[in-house]
Parts: sequence; C-alpha cells; structure tokens
Amino acid sequence: YVAGGFHSRIVEENPYNGEVVWNITLAYTVSRLLYDSVNNLLYAVEPYANLVTVINPNNGDVIANVTVGNSPVSIAYNPQNGDVYVADCGSAELTVIDGSNVVSTIKLGFNATAVAVINGLLYVGLVSYGFLFYSDPHFIVINPSNYQIIANVSLSTWPGAIGYYKGYVYIVE
Repeated sequence: YVAGGFHSRIVEENPYNGEVVWNITLAYTVSRLLYDSVNNLLYAVEPYANLVTVINPNNGDVIANVTVGNSPVSIAYNPQNGDVYVADCGSAELTVIDGSNVVSTIKLGFNATAVAVINGLLYVGLVSYGFLFYSDPHFIVINPSNYQIIANVSLSTWPGAIGYYKGYVYIVE
C-alpha cells in the first residue's frame, strides 16, 4: 500500500509486476498507514481532519471514519490485544481503537509525537509545546492492560519515531 506526503490517494500495488490492484481517494491528506493482520484492516491517518479511516484491504472499501484527537501523527498496532493506538499531538492524548470503534482515550499531559508497541508495551514520545518552541522531550512506557506509566525517560530533543530491533529501543530525535 502506498500513501503519504500531501496526497489523499491510497494505492494497492502488486509488488511483482507493478499492477494497480485498487486505489481510493480520501477526503484529506493521508500521513500514515497501518495494517492489522489479525482483523485484516487497513488504517489511514488523516491528520488535517482528525480522522483515522478504516479500509477493507481486499477491495479498498471504506469501512468507517473514526474521529480521533487533534493532529494525529503516529499509529501503532498491538497484536496481543488487537488495539490500535493513535498519537494525537494537538490534544495530548492517545486514542485507542478496537476495529473501527474508539474504546478509550488516554490523557497524557504532554503532546504525543510518536507511538509504538514493543513487546506488548506502549512507547510514547512526548513534548510540551510552547508558542514558538517545545520543551521537555521524553518518552514514556505504558502498560496497555491498565494504562499505568511504568517508565519515563528524558531525551535531548523531539522524539519523532520509535522502533525496536534485537532487544533495543530506538528513538529518532
């Protein structure tokens, strides 16, 4: 699946011959895509509309438009509980989606810049926004079963993305 930049079109392309299988155009710019392999759903983040569009990846049909917090910037899937987490930077929260329904909103107190699920735990990049600056860059680790913070780590600059490889967590600052 291809999307992003300043485009609202999503394309499923055969990687072996380049043939377009299906394509759709959403109402707003798509910044991130996420595939839920357990429920066979594709999620498209539309940050300018505060939406996550849920798509049937078999045919490109839109299943639902899910309203999330302000300025969603990152999305992650937890295969252990089936939840999707959306980092809503403008409203300083995580929206929790099960399938195509919002099941919870986690207030963070800081602006969420990135989210990842690593070994069943939520890693969330955070900053505090000012008028022309940001401060207090850090990330927290949350237990998704009770939403309790189990770690809080200071960073030197904005946490833009979070990844994992061979037992190590990587933060793009």
